[in-house]
Parts: sequence; C-alpha cells; structure tokens
Amino acid sequence: MRAVRLTCKEWDTLSKSPIFSKMHADKIRSEESMMMIAMIDYNLYLMRVVFFVNEDPLLERKGKLTCQDIQSKISQVFHCDGLLLCVLEEDATKVIVWNPYWGQTKSIDCRYSHRPYRWDRFTYALGYEDKGSCRSYKFLRFIDKYYYKSPIDQFLWYEIYDFESSTWKTLDVTPHWRILFCQRGASLKGNTYWPASQRNTTDVRDDHIICFDYTSESFGPLLRLPFDAGEDDYVTLSCVREEKLAVLLTHNEAGPMEFDIWITTKIEADKVSWSKFLRVETETGFFALVNCDSFFIDEEKKVAMGYHSTFNIVGEVGYLKKLELVERAGGDIGYCRSNGCSYVPSLVQIKQSAAGGGGERKRQSDLEKQRYDQNMSRLAAIENRSTSHPSKKLKNFFLITLLTTAAVTSEQQCRNFKSIIIFGDSITDTGNLLHLSDLNNLPQSAFPPYGETFFHVPTGRFSNGRLIIDFIAEFLRLPYVPPYFGSPNESFQKGVNFAVAGATALERSFLDSRGIHYAYTNVSLGVQLKSFKKSLPNICGSPSDCREMIGDALIIVGEIGGNDYNYGLLVGKSIEEIKELVPLVISTISSVITELVHMGGRTIMVPTDLPIGCWTSFLTQYQTSNQEEYNPLTGCLNWLNEFVEHHNKELQEELNRLQKLYPHVTILYADYYNALLHIFQEPARFGFVNRPLSACCGTGGPYNFNNGSQCGTKGVDCCTDPSKYVHWDGFHLTESAYRWVAMGLLEGPYTLPAFDWSCPGFDIKNRTSSGRQYSFSSR
Repeated sequence: MRAVRLTCKEWDTLSKSPIFSKMHADKIRSEESMMMIAMIDYNLYLMRVVFFVNEDPLLERKGKLTCQDIQSKISQVFHCDGLLLCVLEEDATKVIVWNPYWGQTKSIDCRYSHRPYRWDRFTYALGYEDKGSCRSYKFLRFIDKYYYKSPIDQFLWYEIYDFESSTWKTLDVTPHWRILFCQRGASLKGNTYWPASQRNTTDVRDDHIICFDYTSESFGPLLRLPFDAGEDDYVTLSCVREEKLAVLLTHNEAGPMEFDIWITTKIEADKVSWSKFLRVETETGFFALVNCDSFFIDEEKKVAMGYHSTFNIVGEVGYLKKLELVERAGGDIGYCRSNGCSYVPSLVQIKQSAAGGGGERKRQSDLEKQRYDQNMSRLAAIENRSTSHPSKKLKNFFLITLLTTAAVTSEQQCRNFKSIIIFGDSITDTGNLLHLSDLNNLPQSAFPPYGETFFHVPTGRFSNGRLIIDFIAEFLRLPYVPPYFGSPNESFQKGVNFAVAGATALERSFLDSRGIHYAYTNVSLGVQLKSFKKSLPNICGSPSDCREMIGDALIIVGEIGGNDYNYGLLVGKSIEEIKELVPLVISTISSVITELVHMGGRTIMVPTDLPIGCWTSFLTQYQTSNQEEYNPLTGCLNWLNEFVEHHNKELQEELNRLQKLYPHVTILYADYYNALLHIFQEPARFGFVNRPLSACCGTGGPYNFNNGSQCGTKGVDCCTDPSKYVHWDGFHLTESAYRWVAMGLLEGPYTLPAFDWSCPGFDIKNRTSSGRQYSFSSR
C-alpha cells in the first residue's frame, strides 16, 4: 500500500503510473511550475496560484499531503529538488525526508536534541552534491550560539548527514559569519543560502548572504546584498522556479510599510549579482509580507506572494490583494504557520539504508566520536551555567545529553515571572508621557490631585493612585514597573514600561489621512516596540540573554487601540467610519504579538477595549433625551458598548488563531470589558455607593465632567473619597476600580484561558485597604 495519499485526484492518478522516463521530467516541471507547498496548522497542502487576464488571481488548493510515516505534527518544512525535509513538532529524535510525488520517505535519527522551553534552536537545510550522473543528497543542521560579550559561552555545532552512508559527521568550521537561528535558508541548485551578517560585531543587520556548498561541505564568503538593511528591517530569501534566488527586504519602521524585492542575474557559491524586481509601498502596512518565513515569486506576472495570517499578493502600481482559498470543503485551514515554498515535483528516488543495516548509523570514526563527546560536554556545561536554579540545571542537562530525547510533556501553567514588559496607552502609562512632554506643556497627570491616594504625589499615572498593572506587579511580588522614558538610572531588570498615554495602535500619519487629527502623542504601538528593541542591548546584553529575559517575563500588550476609536469619535466620525479601523487595529496588535513571540516571548497578556459606553466623557458628548439609547440597568450608551464588543470579538478570534499558531506560547485574553461592566451593573456590591458614571475629579453637568475644564487644571474640584467612585477624571478610573479589575483578572473569571497564578503565592487582597472578598456569581 502506498505511503502517501494526496486528495488531489489528478496528481494521485498520475503518481500511480509505474514508470516515468527522464523525458517526462521537463514536461512535469513545466506544468507544475506554479505549484507551492504551504504548511498550515501543522499540515502540508499542495496549492496553485491561478492567474486570469484582467481579473484578480485565485489561490487553488489542490489537496492535502498525507503520509503514513509522518504521524506527528510538522513544525517546519524545507524544500530542495522536489524533496521535503519535515521537522516534527512533538518528536525531537528524528526528521523525515519525503518525496510526495513518489510517496517515498526516509527517517533520519538525530544524534541529540536541544529544545529549551520546547523551542527548537537548530537551523536546518537540505541539499545535494552533484556527481554528474547522479546527485548525493545531504542534510545539514547546526546550532550556533554566539555571544559577542561572553566568548566563554559561545557554542557552535555544525553537522551533516549523508544519505548514501547513513552517517553523521561534525564539520570543522570557524565561522566568520553570523546566521540568526530564526532565519530560514533557501536551497538552490543543490546549495543553501542564508541571510547573514559579519560575526565579530554588535550589528546584527542581515546585509549579506552566505552559501553552504554540499560538495565541499563548507561555507563560502559573505556576499553583499544589493541594499543596506535597517536595524529593524526583515530580510527573507526564496527561490524562483529553482533557477534564481530572490530576496525580500521589508522596511519595518513607522509610517507606510515598504517592500523591496531583488532577484539574481547570476548566482554562484562565491559571487552573486542582482536585479531589482519589485517595490511596493502600502498605505497602512495591513498587507504584510513581513514575518513570512518564505515567499513566492512569479517573474512573468510581476507579483510576489507571502502569507503570515492570510495569503497576500503584491504587484506593480500598488496592487494588493488578499487571496481566498478555493474549495474549502475539506475544512478550515486558515491557521497558518507562515511556512512554505514553491514546489516542483521530482523523479528523485530517495536512497534508503543498505540492506541488513536496519537504518542504524555506521560506526563512527575515532575522530568523530571524540568531536561528538567534546561537543556534548561543552553544551551541557554552558546550559548548566545559564541558570543558577538546580531544577533548571537538571532539566537542561537531560534535554541535551540524551541521545534519544522524548518530547517535553507539558510545562507548568503557572510561571514565576522575573519581570513585566508593558506596551499600551494611559491605562498602563506609569510616567512615560510626563517625561516625554515639554516642561511648558505638561499633561494633567503632572499635577495634583493625580497620585494623591497612594503615592501622595503625581507620578504621571492617569489616576488618583495605582493602575491595574501596579496591582499585577504587587501580586507577582515584583516592583512597580518604571517608565522607560525618564528613568536613566533604572536597570529595568525587573520590568520596563513603554506605554504612553494617548498612544494609538495605528500610525499617526495613517489616522491623519483618515481625517482623525490629534496632537496628544506620536508614540504608536509600533514605535513602542521599536523602542523596546533598541533598549535590549542595555537591558539584557547578548541576544541569548535577551531571549531568556523576554521568555521569563509577563508581557502585557495593551490596552491599545481604544484611542484610535476615541479620537475618531471626538472629531465627529460616525460609528460606521470607526468600524473600518477595527481590522487594521487588530492586525497591528497581532503583528506586534507575533514579533514578541519570535523574540522569545512565552506569556503574553492582551487586554480588551473598555466599555466606553459607560465613560463619563462620551456620556457627556452623546447626551440625549432618547432613553432607548441607554442600558436600563447601567445607564451606559448601548451603541458604544456594542461597538466595543465587536472589537473585542475580533480580538479574541485573532488571539485564538495566534494561540493555535504558537502552541508553545501562552496568550491570555484579559477581559477588562466584562470585569468593568460587572462593576457598572452592581456598583454597590463593589463599594461604589456614589454615582458610578460620574467623575470624582471634574466639574459641571450631570456627570461632573467638562471637556474644557479637566481634572488637574485650576478651579476643578476633586471628591473627598475617591474610593467610592468608579470614574476618576472622565477618561480614566480610580485606583479602587482598577484594583477590582486586577482582582477579576488574577482571582476571578476574566482571564481566558484560565491561568494558574498560584506560583507567586501572594494574595492581592493583602494589599488592599478595604479587606473585602472578591467573589463572582455565575453569569
């Protein structure tokens, strides 16, 4: 029985033919030149891009590739000469080489495994030695941990597997290059190319490529790319019909997203020349080839396609198109692992192990055995030095020294976080806007009565005391998270806050183009992420240390996006116009989460938007005598809260998609909306005996709010007991309200999925002044 079944009937019938002579190969390659293999939700699919004259292209799913020899999920796939190298998600002991056309596979046992925190640190590649009459296929994998500031902790191990001899060999290399372990190579004409940079420098910008030659089993010189990559730019390689190399440069800066693509006019192991193929500049960055591990080029149609969360195609004259899949009857395959390649079917027969060998490795030479033992000892020593916790040392030791390593079963749900990293707006700003402001134009939070309840002086927080994140820090037994701006003497070892009051998810230039003008701040979510990246050398030093720091942190992305909508409403935009921003905001948040995951993030909390229909400022702005617009229980504006619920639904769906995409990461949906709505529904239960919709600090009108005389300005009064109020200044909440929200996240039902915070062993009620117990009735 065949090992492979393809749901595409055309190819299945074709592949059952007993013999194909060499004369058929060119015909097959020509007919299938538009094919690609896409890995989506751990499965492989054969697809074809279909172009029409004067019509938008379609993406046709030809079928799902299945193989009896591959029962585990596929986490990565690499292509060379019609062969697929499949890395398994749950089995670190082997990889599978597969020719889907013939249905042949070869299982290659790995000599050791190294997946700290279940993160695969290997770089993989497949290629061949051209012997004229035949091709000898080889599999390369390596670990190259480079620490510029700590040479003693440097570790590298390059090894190659020969299909003919079924043996491993350690390569004797002294790298003058640096290949980031997250970079994928592109195999072309038997060799593999990677984006790379000079080794002995702190500059990690990929402004070169480097080639591995499988015939000489060596790396060539660094070859200059046709551009100077910026610090935050992305460089990705791909192949064009297995004839040329293509390079994608994504400019990842504030403002419009820009893509530049070059293709080779000449390519050899030691020389390369390039020609500009395509330049695309998008208005919003919503259509992104960024973060794609690979992309697809069609020279004749002058288009490029990549996929991250959706399949996107870009072309000349600003052409941008999201491709929809044809024939979805086989089920939803919308969860994409951003992995794939162009594909050309191959008549290559995979060489199996010699008869009687049983697939076992041949006896190693004395030199190879010595190199293997030395590398294993070296790796164990480095891993043991990386942490002082005995249990971690033991865990790492077993992970790297077992020749056959079982997949890690599961991680503790609770984690002893070492720091908190924060992005967002005024709901989480602990002083950034204050320090970024001109002394002659300070924000309200710089003046009393801000900060009076707990800190007794203004700190830049937009409340009378602590914020939600302050209570989370207390709960985790961490210090209050300092603002990044204006804290020159802070080491930020226990946390760093990049949130800026007034910040938006989308770029200011884009909102301006939509007629949404504001002058509060220009620090968008993207700018905050860029500041974080630039701060890393000072906070954590080497890339490996930074990755560990990020992995051990609780990362909070938000609340963010609310101001994008708020500013639009404040300038008079209709709710229909505001709804058009929702997918753009969600996409921006998703892109930032994805980048943080790629940087090593393991626990990311993403808050919802807030119930602005209950906000004092909007209740004042949209005050009406039509009682049908108000919720009879809360007094909140129904239409505004319904809009927020729409945003939150879209956000939750995107987070669910990301969670499936990155199962090794915990992505927490922090339901600020319902935690607060519960307070507005039953204010007395939470101790808010005064009007829950009125501001504590303000003046005038039914809600004690006047946009022209805001809290912190002369003549504006403050209530005597803020703990009895939900609203502080009309835009923000009191410390008491924020405390209840934090308790709802940490001890109540408003964190999804349910997260075990018990590791720190601390009760947030110990730090509250009320002493009340927090309990929830079923809802």
